[in-house]
Formats: sequence, structure tokens, C-alpha cells
Amino acid sequence: MRIDVFKALIENSTLLVVAFLFLARFSRWKVSRGSTSSMLIQGLVFAFCGILAILFSVEVLPGVLIDMRTPIVVVAALTGGPVVGTITIVPLLIYRILIGGAGMVAGIGIILSALLFGLLLRLAEKSRFEVSGILFQLFAGLGSAAIYLVWILILPKSFSMHVYNAVSIPLCVASVVSILAVFFIRTREQAHQTLLNSLTEINDLYEEISLDENIGIVILQSNQIVYVNQSLLAKYGFSRFDEKNSDLLQIVDADTRIRVENFLNQTFSTSPGESVPMKISLKNRPSLHFLVHARKLLYRGKESLLIVSVDISELVRTQKALQNRLDQLQLTLEASGAVRWKASVAEDLLTANREFFDILAYSPLEEPPRFSHWLLELSLSDEMRQNMDDICSGRIKSVFGEICYYGDDFVTRWFNIGAIANRIGPDGIPLEITGILFDTTIIKEKELSLMREEIEDIQSQKMEAIGRLAGGVAHDFNNLLHVILGYCDILNRVSDNDPVITDVSIPIVEAAEKGRELVKQLLLFSREKKPQLRSVNLSMLTGNFSKLLSRIIEDNIVISTEIHSDDAWTFGDPGQIEQVLMNLCVNARDALPHGGKISVALDEISVTKPFSVTSGLLKYGNYITITVADTGPGIPESKHRSIFEPFFSTKALDEGTGLGLATVLGIVREHSGYINVTNRVETGFEIKVYFPRLKTDPHSPAPLEESETVAENSTHLKTQPHLRTVCILLAEDDPQVMNLAVEGLGAAGIKVLRATNGREAVELFKNKKDDIEMLVFDVMMPEMNGPDAYRMILSNGYNIPVVFTTGYAGDRLTGMEEAHEVISKPYAMNDLIATIRRMTNSGNGAK
Repeated sequence: MRIDVFKALIENSTLLVVAFLFLARFSRWKVSRGSTSSMLIQGLVFAFCGILAILFSVEVLPGVLIDMRTPIVVVAALTGGPVVGTITIVPLLIYRILIGGAGMVAGIGIILSALLFGLLLRLAEKSRFEVSGILFQLFAGLGSAAIYLVWILILPKSFSMHVYNAVSIPLCVASVVSILAVFFIRTREQAHQTLLNSLTEINDLYEEISLDENIGIVILQSNQIVYVNQSLLAKYGFSRFDEKNSDLLQIVDADTRIRVENFLNQTFSTSPGESVPMKISLKNRPSLHFLVHARKLLYRGKESLLIVSVDISELVRTQKALQNRLDQLQLTLEASGAVRWKASVAEDLLTANREFFDILAYSPLEEPPRFSHWLLELSLSDEMRQNMDDICSGRIKSVFGEICYYGDDFVTRWFNIGAIANRIGPDGIPLEITGILFDTTIIKEKELSLMREEIEDIQSQKMEAIGRLAGGVAHDFNNLLHVILGYCDILNRVSDNDPVITDVSIPIVEAAEKGRELVKQLLLFSREKKPQLRSVNLSMLTGNFSKLLSRIIEDNIVISTEIHSDDAWTFGDPGQIEQVLMNLCVNARDALPHGGKISVALDEISVTKPFSVTSGLLKYGNYITITVADTGPGIPESKHRSIFEPFFSTKALDEGTGLGLATVLGIVREHSGYINVTNRVETGFEIKVYFPRLKTDPHSPAPLEESETVAENSTHLKTQPHLRTVCILLAEDDPQVMNLAVEGLGAAGIKVLRATNGREAVELFKNKKDDIEMLVFDVMMPEMNGPDAYRMILSNGYNIPVVFTTGYAGDRLTGMEEAHEVISKPYAMNDLIATIRRMTNSGNGAK
């Protein structure tokens, strides 16, 4: 080892350290974040340092220079990045080429390798792997020396060994020492910069806090104010701090002095003190509320007390206003009849006074009542049910919303309910929930009434075209069907059921009956009619409807009907129940655009324990169930309750109004019934309707569907000479219907007086009133309709039975309080004859 080499390398290392220190102190640059000018300065300084290192190098052999250019390039690339490293090596490469000599190639390789090594060290330093500082620095120093030594190997072997012996140890020592010194300087500079950044942030934060209009800062020394920020001064109307009037206890009023002394004593006894709300009033100044926090600190070398306050005056005013509103609300609730309830979540118990159960019309199934059972019986929306689950499990603290309950008196009531969780357990689950219940049924009914009016308006607009068409043609069309059926009946009677004649007449009769059913179904959708409640045989009605259904449903849909009871009676309107069936089947059909199966089933069930269905809690009792199921894709369970809401539809916008199932629910509820919907596993969607069951009454009048149906066995009109002759007044504007009726009634021994309109019938009755025992009036006639003509006869003081015949009555019979009977066209002549005989034999006649 040569001393001159070691000395030269130490000088080179010192030069590198001084240059790096100069750059650090000169620019205080942030490593790898400098601007273009900063990187240019760094690169040129390192390049200058490298050239000086070459100038102060030791020439161990001709053209072989030993210096510290390798650590210089490594440090430049490591600290400055590829741009600084490139700027550094360009002058060095040029200068080394100009020097030339035997070691020129090795010198150029050393410079380029040092740049690559420095960049690799930079990547390693920025990687996600933790690298030990001292080991990294040793590796960098030894690596720098190794680059130099490796490139010496390209020299002749005799030269390279001589160089190794002379420079290996000094080169390694100098490289490691210089790298360690550079990293030391770099670490100190980074710490210095971090401290500056922290001080800047603290200063900015202090300025932001001290200038915040809601934050006050005061520093006390023995009750003397030595500092107060401008925001606090401004709050009390001061423009500057008066040092002569700085005693805190002297500038506050008497009440505030007591509070401040207690606060200061508490602060000095505990470190740091707790934040407390405090009202602070200065003499002749406004009173403000603060949230105050204090702690000890040294200020200007003396023990002081830092007090930080947050103005909560607005919050206090808001709290007082809110309390006043709460007091008013409490008075309002008490005056409005709101009731309170309490639930124990852990014990699943519901506690309330008698008024709570009375307002709900709710009778618990067990005593004490179960909270979970009560929630099940409520008609909760999905959102409200989720909220109640959340409050019971501790996920939310309070809930307010609307509920619906179908009481024991079969009346639907609406309530606003509020609940709050109390006595939270260690697991976060409330032990108790308290709440109020407010009856909003009147308000809700008004809202529902408005909604129904809107629905009815939309429905009337939708069906207006069909209604005009149906109302216009139904009367005349039914007259035609009546004539066809009547003359077929006469034809069969005259021919004495000749097979040749009946083979032709029977298809005519069947076609006419189908036409009558189609007209009836068309009118079902278009007319507005109040429910005509009576005993209805659902078995017969469902069976007849299923026959009609097979003619209006597409051929690619299979229809199956299962009626498990032949004597299932309920109290209702047959037309509206048919509408329920029609809407459910149309809904099922729409779910099968590519075909499938619709099943209609009728059963009887007995409910011994109430259970929840889609429309509410199914009560005790006997029910008739009509189930309509399809093999379609079904409806998501989350939407089961929504499908009965007005305007809700799963179809495209132009494929439905969403009123069909809403109408079904309204009709079913009018009949005191229930609805339940379910998704059948892998078999589609099912809607089940529950109608209250009546016991079969053999003495009840025949169901409407029977009286409106052409009797299958009434194909013969037989004269009954043994019965007394009856005289009736028949008003009918259609000549064919009139001729048919006169012929049929005459064959039965009934004398007929004819009138072609209502006005003519009134005049004829006045002239023949002593002979006429009964009236048979068509509803729709020119000049005066049948009901108006009958009312005019009654207004003249006459009391006589009447039968109205009609193919389409519209609303002319709606609200008619006078006693009357109705026979729908087309009707069997035997039915009219039987009605006339029954009514005239009752003793009623003109008076």
C-alpha cells in the first residue's frame, strides 16, 4: 500500500464531502424533488468535483489514474437521480477521453458502471423492503471500490496486480468513509428539513386556530392575562388587549368569578383538566357560553396556564329552542291522544296501558304480550321492518315512521310510531325500547281517498274507449242474442225436438251463450257498479269462470281447475269476485309470454291460530281459498308487498298501469278477505285469496250467476192452462224482442199489453190500470227509460210490482230504492214466466 495513494484518496474523499455539504447548505434541496435548475447545479457540482478528483489523482502506472470519481458518480446518481447522474458523467467522460492513456477504457467503464450502480442503489432505497442504514452505506462504499477494482482487470495481468497491491485497501477505506460522511450529512439535512416542516405546520395550525372566530386562547400567569387572541377580544367587543386591566377575576362579574375560581382549582389539581361548558360574563359586556379546556405550560420561561375555549353560544341557544319545541311537542302529544308503550328486548315483552290496546283494537294472544308477536302482526313496510330489526339489535338508536294494523274489529288503522333504545347493554344491544303511538287513520284515509280518486280517474280514462263501445252496443247486441235464443227455443218446441232441427239450433244456442258471456265480461271492466252483496256460491262461480277463462287465454297456456268443495258460500258481489279472478288470471297470463300452465284451485280451510299473510294477520275463522298459480319466473320476495300498491308494475312502462292487483286487494278487503303471495319453489308464482265462508243456506235466494244463466233444460215453453190468466204491461223498444215475448208469454197464458217506450207505457198504464197486475219494462228505451217510467207511475200513487229486463243498464238502476227485480238479457222465457207467476201470486197489484 502506497502512502501517496492513500493520501490522494483521502483528499478526494474530503473534496466529495465538502462538495456535498456545500450543496446541502447552499440550496437545502430535497433529494429527488429539485427543480430543473437545482438538478443542473447538482450535476455540475458533482462533475466539477469528479474532474478535481482526477486532477488530484495518483498515476500508479503510465495512463492509469487512481482517484475517487466512482463514489462521486454513485452519490450523484443515488441522491440526484438519473438526470443529475447523467449531467455528472458527461463532463467526466469527455475529460477522461481527453487525458487518454492505457487506462482510458477502464476509466470510461468505471464512470458508466458507477452511474448504473448508483441508480440501482436509488431503486433499492425507494423499494418497499426495509434496508438497514449502516449496512446499506457499507455496501454502497464497498461497491464503489469494487467497481474500480473490477475494471482494473482489463489491464495486463502484471499491471493489474501491481495496481491491486497499491490501491485496494486505500480505495476501499476512502470509499466507505466518504459514503458514510455523505449519508451522515444527508440524514442531518433531512432531519433539519423535517423539523422546519413541522414548525411550519405548527405555526400554520396556531394561526388558523387563533384566527378562528369561535376559538379563544388565553394564557394566564397568577390570574393575570399575558396573552389573548384577537378573536376572543372581538367577541366581547374589544379592539385590543389592555395590559393595565388584565386581572381575569376583576374583569368578570361575580357569578362568573365563582365559576372561574372553581375551574382553575380543578385544573391545578388534575393535569390536564377536563373540558367543561361554562357561561362567562364580563362586566358591562355580553354573556357567552364556552366549552373550556386548560393545561399547564411554560410561557416566556414562567409557569403559565393555557386556556382554550370554543364558543358554543349558538349551540346553547339552539338547545334551548329545541327543548322548548320538545316541551310543546309533549303537550301536543298529550292533547292529541298519543299513547306510550315499552318493550323489553331481552325478555321479549310488550308493556302498555289499556288505552294502547284499545286504540289498536289489539288483543294479545298471550299474557303478557310478546313484543315480537306484535311486530309480526303489524303491516310494516320493508324499510320500517328493517328499522325495527336494527333498533332491536342496537344498530340504530331511534326510529320514526308509519305503520298499519288490521284490528280485531276488522278495521284497518294507520299510526305514526316513534321508538328509542334505552339502557344499552355491554354488547351494544338495548335492554329496553320506549315509544309512542299516534292514531293517524283519519289523515291517512283522506290521503288514501285522494289516491283512490286519482286511481279511479286513471282507470276511467283507460277504460273510457271500451266503456263507450260496450255501453253503446251491449243493449242492442243482447237484444239480438235474446231474439236468437228465444226463436231457437220456439223452433225446438214447434219441431218437438226434431233431431234435424236440434242439430242446427243447438250450435246456434251455444254460440249465442258464448256471445252473452263475452259481453258480460266486457261490461265487467267498463261499468262502475256498487257492490251488490249477497250469498254467493264460489264453487259454482269459479267453475263457470274457468270455462270462460279457457276461451280467452292463449292456446300455448294450459289451464287446470281443481274445485275441492261443491258447496262453498261467501257473502259478496259476484261481479267483483269475477273481476278478482280475471285480474289474477290475466296477471298470471302475462307472466307466461312463451307459454306455461295456470292453475286455479278452490279449497276450504279453518284457521285456529292467526298467522301473517301479505295483506295482514289472518284471523280466526273458516275461509274459502281461491289460488291462482303460474309456472312463470315469479316475483322477488322483497317486492311481494309492493305489487298491490297502486301503479306498481314489474312490466315495461307501456305494458301495464299497475292497477290490476291494487284493484284485487281493494275488492278482497271490501269482502273482509285476505291475500297472500308466495314464490313456489321452481314452479312459479302463487296468489291465494281468502274469503270468509258462510254456512250453506238452502233457503237463501239463488245466486246471481244462476239467475243470469240461460237454463240448460228450459228449451220448452209449455202452456199452463190451469193457472189463472195474468195481464202485464210490457214496455220494449225492440220489435223482435217484443214479438218473441208476446208469443212466449201468450203461450203460457199471460196477457200482454204492449208499449214501445217509457212514456207510452205510462199513458197506457193510466188507461188500463185496473187490468194490469205487473210491469215488465226494458231499462233503456227512447223518450223515457224504464226506471223513470216506473217512478212516474209510483208518483201517481200506484203500487205495482215491476221486473226490469236489460242487456246493459249502465247506472240507471244504481241507487234505486224502489222494490224491483232484474232479469238480464238474454234470458230464458221460462225464467220470465216463473218470475211473473211468483210476483203476481204474492198478492201485489195495482192500487
